[in-house]
Amino acid sequence: MSKLINKVSLGAFAVICAALVLFGSYNSGCLAGKGQYDPATQTYNTNAIADTLVVTAQNTRQVAADAFDGLMTIEAHNEEALKALNPKIHEVANAVRKNGKGWLGDLTKAIADYQTARSAENGTKLKATLKVVDDALLEAMKYLAEASKKAKVTP
Repeated sequence: MSKLINKVSLGAFAVICAALVLFGSYNSGCLAGKGQYDPATQTYNTNAIADTLVVTAQNTRQVAADAFDGLMTIEAHNEEALKALNPKIHEVANAVRKNGKGWLGDLTKAIADYQTARSAENGTKLKATLKVVDDALLEAMKYLAEASKKAKVTP
């Protein structure tokens, strides 16, 4: 292995892992339990019950954006070393490079559509889009974790 994972890359990984710890607490819904945005009136009703699907989707989108960025950055700076550890790391990073922006854009649109019309159809679309992003997020984190376990840090 000609290149070693540097401290900056592992520091970024630690930040992403910390974000995922926070993400786990968001899966149960809005921490405050109140607040809903109404795109039609462009107002935020602080007294309305929060929609846990929207809160989960918004938080997942933010964590995924950070994780995708971290994976692409770490992989780009350590491409050869990570290819030697596991070529799948490079494949996943390339899939995120190719599709990540679209996945996140689709999730943003699905959130907006659901907030505009909270129909069963829009809820189903939002859940399906959220699953795509969540699956990609889990895959990205799996390979970031593998890279950090096998890599050596330069002093």
